[in-house]
Amino acid sequence: FPNGLANSSGLVGKNFMSHPTWQVLGTFDEPINAFKGMQMGHVMVQDYYQPNPRNGCARGYVLISYMMTPITFRNLSGLSYGAEYKQMLQEYAHTAAWWAHAEGLPHEHNTITLDPELKDARGLPVARVTYEWGDNDLKLAAIARDKAAEMMSASGARKVRIGLNYGAHAMGSCRMGLNPKTTVVNQYCQSHDIRNLFICDTSVFVTGAGVNPTLTAMAIASRAAEHIAASASRGEL
Repeated sequence: FPNGLANSSGLVGKNFMSHPTWQVLGTFDEPINAFKGMQMGHVMVQDYYQPNPRNGCARGYVLISYMMTPITFRNLSGLSYGAEYKQMLQEYAHTAAWWAHAEGLPHEHNTITLDPELKDARGLPVARVTYEWGDNDLKLAAIARDKAAEMMSASGARKVRIGLNYGAHAMGSCRMGLNPKTTVVNQYCQSHDIRNLFICDTSVFVTGAGVNPTLTAMAIASRAAEHIAASASRGEL
């Protein structure tokens, strides 16, 4: 395997993706207590998930309620010290939050490779992540941020804070498909090059979609497991 394991297509490690997101916080006069119960997903707005040509960019986004624990609340607020920071912490129970969650697109220049110099404790090359959001990613995430802020204001928030812009969910780098020349694994997460090598995680995604990837990863892993068991019983693996 001169080009790397299962890499006859040359695509292993390419098209790495994440979800470009913004945190948007709204402070209300009355206690919201949004931190009680599960942190994320009490409310999800999917009205903007379908691509809208008027946005001037591809794909769409969702808004997910996300009122986090105090330490994450601090980290994602973009504040670290000072009077405004203290005031924000005091308003914790009066705060609701949107996670503006956009679909990031794959790009061959976003890669996972082996570092040519840096080694780990066992002398093996460490992974090097080369990643930058494209123009479409940045524009779509900004549109999602602005819509989240607009909805906070319309809901009666007396103060709207724009928190951090950050990435979530590592995806891509071993894309799935039927053509061995343009993909790494087939529909069962089975490497085109090596029959008993299966990659059952979010690296096989061809796009990040606009939603959290966990359930999709579980579904494709379950399908791969069923295929492995059936193939092994027939003596094909």
